[in-house]
Amino acid sequence: VRAWATATDAPPDDLTRLEWLTEQALNEVIPFRQWRDAAGLGGMQAEIRSLEQAARYVANFQPCFVPGLLQTGEYAMRVMSTTGGDGHEGGAMARLERQEILADRSRRFEFVMTEAALHWRSGPAGMLPAQLHRIANVATFRNVAIGIIPLDADMLTAPTCAFVLYEDR
Repeated sequence: VRAWATATDAPPDDLTRLEWLTEQALNEVIPFRQWRDAAGLGGMQAEIRSLEQAARYVANFQPCFVPGLLQTGEYAMRVMSTTGGDGHEGGAMARLERQEILADRSRRFEFVMTEAALHWRSGPAGMLPAQLHRIANVATFRNVAIGIIPLDADMLTAPTCAFVLYEDR
């Protein structure tokens, strides 16, 4: 962008704007509520599924919740109900359908979550044993790695938000 702006004698203000636009194109961020309102919970899950299916490697960090690909039905339903908007049941079902991709051994998945995410719940304590069993089961897959940041670990930075990286190479 800089080389093109220099070659075309673009004014400095245009260069600043072009650099900003380029950065936005490279680092796409869509606010959750905007995305939810536009696509609905089921539509969001369909979009995420497309990203996962195009990826050979998925890295997922979740400080507050169990990642969607690891959730049980009850946990997914409870999490969906905390997001606001309509379509919790459809969103939860679509999330569970996404989990089929974990069986594809040509793909790799890495999940990192805080120990707090294993304790925090959006429902009764009785739903946690099944959820923890699900995580333990998926951890046995050869193409899946699961890491837990212990509660007593030194926090060198504040994990303020979740993120997922999709690598297609």
